[in-house]
Amino acid sequence: MAINKKQIKEFLENHRFEDLFIEELGWDESKRAYPLDVNDTRYELLPVARKRGFVALHCPSIPDAATRAKIENKASKDIR
Repeated sequence: MAINKKQIKEFLENHRFEDLFIEELGWDESKRAYPLDVNDTRYELLPVARKRGFVALHCPSIPDAATRAKIENKASKDIR
């Protein structure tokens, strides 16, 4: 599978993550959202794609680094 660097750059610049993972990288669709509560705030992790047990998620809000680490830690435990 040849990778189109120009297409990948366009998808990233335009926040078209589903297109990047599914169309360009050949991942499978994922439809399940993952709501997580961290520090008394609910974060809705949106599905991007999945492949062989890996799930790519998108968090529309960008919290501080410590909160992002907690979200990642909790999501990785909950999604397995």
